[in-house]
Amino acid sequence: GDNAPDLAIITCNPGFEQGTILRREQVVWATSERHCVHEQDPVPLALFDASCSCRIWACNAMDTAGRNYRIAYSSPSVSTIHAVVGAGLAVTALMQSIIMPGMRILGADDGFPPLPTTSVALIRPKKQPNRVLDCLSEHIIDGFRNP
Repeated sequence: GDNAPDLAIITCNPGFEQGTILRREQVVWATSERHCVHEQDPVPLALFDASCSCRIWACNAMDTAGRNYRIAYSSPSVSTIHAVVGAGLAVTALMQSIIMPGMRILGADDGFPPLPTTSVALIRPKKQPNRVLDCLSEHIIDGFRNP
């Protein structure tokens, strides 16, 4: 059967954008404001599961910068990652818009290499016209333009 979704919101690697770009987002390192876990060697990281672009970029950036790290926590759940980071157990790499209060962004001054900008895009894998999906697509695009 054809299991392609009617609509999907995806994150694209830089240079590989597709669909309608809803917004561009900086990926950033973040840690708890109250802890110094980012000073550990190796740095413990809390990242999404292996297929996630942010995880690949985080590991590549650390490798390139020559920083020692270990993947201390791996979860598909952003709330789990927030909890682990908020408790001071690990550093994470996330899109800037999902950094929570109580976290601080780490930069070059903290010894963390820059991460890419990602694009959030809307794609319609099935090309046939569909008025409901046309309306839904427009609604999503408008929502991203006028938060």
